[in-house]
Amino acid sequence: MKSSRTGLPRDVAIPPAYTSFFSFPLTKGGYSGVAVYAKSAAVLPRKAEEGLSGQLQSTLQLASDERISSSYPDVDDIEAFPDEDGNTPSAFDDLDSEGRALIVDFGLFVLINVYCPNETSDARLPFKMNYHLLLQERIRKLVEEEHREVILLGDLNICATPLDHCDGHLPSNA
Repeated sequence: MKSSRTGLPRDVAIPPAYTSFFSFPLTKGGYSGVAVYAKSAAVLPRKAEEGLSGQLQSTLQLASDERISSSYPDVDDIEAFPDEDGNTPSAFDDLDSEGRALIVDFGLFVLINVYCPNETSDARLPFKMNYHLLLQERIRKLVEEEHREVILLGDLNICATPLDHCDGHLPSNA
């Protein structure tokens, strides 16, 4: 969703016969973001959250029974990659600030829709890797601690092999 809250037409935001959820970046409008549309006649979402950390909430704070999980990743749960200055994240605020994840509880399963960061530079690589580690830890907690079925979808911005890259190869810095 390369849009902003204000740039999204009402009929797109709230289409007839659908329940919709959005996550937009906190600072850069139209930069990144994700959306989930659920056809109301087919399925009714029970709960929804923005972000992976459980810390990104609107001004309306969620009560414990409104949350999808009883526990969330802690910064000490992941062995984070240091940035170019050698600093590792002390919180998940920056990782969750770009509007890159929605988590929706459909009862039988939890859907995680992500738009993972791209590696646009060497400086951005630690952010990308730490985002993937946070995603991995959130899924682990849902599966192992909450005993939930999880469906992950979206743009992961990863390639399993060079042939999976849109150019048919991966750039080499060698």
